[in-house]
Amino acid sequence: MSMKKSRRLPGMIFLLALLMTIMIPFAAFAEEFSCTVNLPVKVQIDGKNPPSLDYKFKIEAENNAPLPEVTEVTVNAAETGTVEFGPITYKRPGNYIYRITQITDNRLNLTYDSRTYAVTVQILRSEDNTLHAEIVASTGSADGSKASEIVFTNKYSRPSSGGSDSDDSDDSDDPSPRPPRKPDGNSNGSPTPVNAPSAVSPAENTIT
Repeated sequence: MSMKKSRRLPGMIFLLALLMTIMIPFAAFAEEFSCTVNLPVKVQIDGKNPPSLDYKFKIEAENNAPLPEVTEVTVNAAETGTVEFGPITYKRPGNYIYRITQITDNRLNLTYDSRTYAVTVQILRSEDNTLHAEIVASTGSADGSKASEIVFTNKYSRPSSGGSDSDDSDDSDDPSPRPPRKPDGNSNGSPTPVNAPSAVSPAENTIT
């Protein structure tokens, strides 16, 4: 009986080794497949001659979805106007949900776009076992429409006088004529500005 067991032992060892050589490459093969995604965000400013400012955005994940290394980004609307969250790496199929919002600040004459974009990244496995992504974004509108891109539109309201942070005080782009200055009756005839209260419209300061 012991002789039969000793003869079976090498066969069992060989069979176990064969199974291991089959299983190990498969595990490594499955682990090497992944895909990366970049989520672009655009900012644009409505209004006449807005100042050159930086705008900040953040991304948050639901249900422990993978995040990029940098979750808060900054972009200047007067320069590129576009920034990306990413790369975000995915290693298995599934639906991954994110929220992208704008970080507001206390700035005069500026109304921030307070929308929240809900972004779903759907990771699918192809026939060749590779992964690919499909991205859907929406703002939760009543009609349920999808957004073709993630765009935040801020509104700048230029004050009627005084200018903005980076505007020239002479308001050279105003086409309306200016009243002439009155002379003060000095011997040299040099005019002096008229002291009158300036009418300044209340500046928007909407922070959402």
